[in-house]
Amino acid sequence: MYYIPRESNTKADLLSKLASTKKIGHLKTIIQEKLQTPTIDIEEVMVGEEEEPYWMTPYKNFLIWGVLPRDENEARHIKRKANFYVILDGELFRRRLTSPLLKCLNSQQADYVMRELHEGICDLYTRGHSLDTKVVRISYYWPTLRVDTLDFTKR
Repeated sequence: MYYIPRESNTKADLLSKLASTKKIGHLKTIIQEKLQTPTIDIEEVMVGEEEEPYWMTPYKNFLIWGVLPRDENEARHIKRKANFYVILDGELFRRRLTSPLLKCLNSQQADYVMRELHEGICDLYTRGHSLDTKVVRISYYWPTLRVDTLDFTKR
C-alpha cells in the first residue's frame, strides 16, 4: 500500500469533500442521476428449463397444492413423510429435531456440494461418514445422502 498526495488524486479528493459536506440543518444528502436511456444496448434473455421430476417433486406438489400421487401406497407414504418438510420461498427444506432446516437438493446439486466439500474450495478430502456429517452441518439434505457420500469417497 502506498500514499498518493491529495494534489495528484483530485477525483478522490472531490469525492471525499462531497461526501463530508452538508447543508446547515439538513442530513447528509446523496446525489442521484436519473438516466433517460439504458446504458446497455444488449438485451439478455434467461431461458428457464423445465424442472425434472426429482425426489422432491411429490413433496412439493403435496405441500403447495395438496396433490398426491395416484398410487395409494405412495400417497400414504408422501402424507406421512411430508410432516418432516416445509416450503420456504418455493424451496423445500427438511425439518430435524437437533439441527436447523436443511435445504433439499436434487442429484446434480448434491454432486456439486460433495465435490466442493471433498476436493473443491473446502479441500477437505474426508471419508464418507465425515463427509455426510459436513454436508448436514452446512444445512443440506437429500434422501440418499449417506450412501452417496460413501460411494463418492470410494470413487
